[in-house]
This record gives sequence, C-alpha cells and structure tokens, in this order.
Amino acid sequence: ICVIVDSYDPLKLNRVKVQVPQVTGTAITNWIPASSGSHPVGKAPYGSWSSTITQTATLANTNYVVKLDNIDDSYGISFDNANDYIIFQNSGTYNVQFSAQIYQPTNSTPDIDIWIQINNVDVPNSAGRLTTSNQIHYVLPSWNYVLALNAGDKLRFLWSTTVGGTQMLYRAGQTSPNAQIGRAHV
Repeated sequence: ICVIVDSYDPLKLNRVKVQVPQVTGTAITNWIPASSGSHPVGKAPYGSWSSTITQTATLANTNYVVKLDNIDDSYGISFDNANDYIIFQNSGTYNVQFSAQIYQPTNSTPDIDIWIQINNVDVPNSAGRLTTSNQIHYVLPSWNYVLALNAGDKLRFLWSTTVGGTQMLYRAGQTSPNAQIGRAHV
C-alpha cells in the first residue's frame, strides 16, 4: 500500500510522490510515474451504456444477449457493439451494475432470468430471477456484481423468459405530465 503525498512535480516529469508505510522504521518516500497502466493514478476506469431499443424475447426458454446501443460515457473500459461486450482494459475489482425495465404485455406470469457471461462463459451464481404477474406487468430489476476481472476480459448480460413476448422495454423520456426516464442502463 502506498499513499500519494504530493502531486506537484517540481521537475514536471509527470510524477507523484508516494509514501510506503513500514512495519518498523521510517516510511519510504519516492517519486513514481503519475500513471499506472493506461489510466492516471487516482482516476478509476468506468463506463455507462444504455439501450434505446425495446428488446423482445420472441421465444420462451431462449437465451438473449442484452443489446446496448448507446455509450453514455466511459474511461478505461471499451465496448464491442457487434457482440455487446464490455471490455475491461485493466485488471482490477469492478462494481458492475445494471437496471432494466421488464414488461409482459399479456396476462401471463413469466419467470425472467438475467445473468452475466465473462469471456463467453456463464458466471456461476450470477443469475437473478424475477416474475411479472397478470396484475403487475412491469418490473424494474437492478442489482450489482463485485467482480475481480483481468485486462481483456469481456463481459455481457443475458436474459431468458418462460413466456415468449416478454420485453426489455425502452420508453423515451417525457417531461409531462410527469418525467419518466426509460432506458436500461449498465
């Protein structure tokens, strides 16, 4: 563990001064480059993507990739539009969050499963299940995963439903009579 103790580099060599505490004796202080990997020290990788399309699970019990078509913002994490992969450029521990609007237009009560894949492999224990009813047609799941990922890992979300016609709904934002935001977010 080291602590940045000075970010002003008098020689303008893009360095920061860090201090490494010691169990015994004096702490070690030294200058290190102001970047670690491909991102500056103190700036963590992040990303936000969303979908502006309604995605319909036309067939029951079929896996569907969650399509993301809008890059809201990102740094140190890229996105592969062709395969809907979120690609992590640096190894580390990430808090991956998502939300979605699920809609069942019929009077059915489907179970909907949502889970993640990393490098095309389903992540064990990542699936969550929710159910709509003939009285509650809309459900808004939202949860997060804390994952240790390696540089180059590719993550994507998948979903399946027991009733065809279930939708991951997009609704355009409106301003009246009340504001409603309508995009699924990752």
